Amino acid sequence: MSQKVIDDNSTYQKHSSSNVINEITLTKNKRVRLYDILLDFINKGGKIENFIIEKYDLYLNPNDKIHLMKLLEYLFLQPNIESTMRLYNRLYRNSLQDAIDSLIAVFNSINNPYLRDTIANTEIHREDAEIIIDAYYWSDGKSTPKYVTLERKAIVNNRDLVLHILHNQCSEIPVTSLELLHISEIPA
Repeated sequence: MSQKVIDDNSTYQKHSSSNVINEITLTKNKRVRLYDILLDFINKGGKIENFIIEKYDLYLNPNDKIHLMKLLEYLFLQPNIESTMRLYNRLYRNSLQDAIDSLIAVFNSINNPYLRDTIANTEIHREDAEIIIDAYYWSDGKSTPKYVTLERKAIVNNRDLVLHILHNQCSEIPVTSLELLHISEIPA
């Protein structure tokens, strides 16, 4: 579904904020480094089932760890792990760049530490809270604004509370009709 949203230029207008671009860039750099570490491990004859990321100087947040575990499970099933990893690395880099290139406009981010920290106290990552705030400010005056995410657990499960916080704490703009949606909730 996410590729459909990125590729479809007639149905979906894609807007973003500088915070999103920064987060994508930081995640991309971290994961590319992870992939380079993994490729080096494989090239030196390491077995995928023996790979331990904690031996390397690389901080992984919970999302990164889930991504790594799924990647390792996938690679374990491949007949040629090295070539699969090289292809995966190349496709990953290109898909992120395609996503950035598909944006219609980039909205300047809003710096509101109090609001960010209030939202972050709802089990939402600080970076995601900043992006939600950007989306809320961007949605001012829009008829059917939607914030679409892949983060089901943290954001979608807390969306009512997050919207309540935004509606009550963003007094400098009128209450907006922003919806927080998981990408699976977008009509096909």
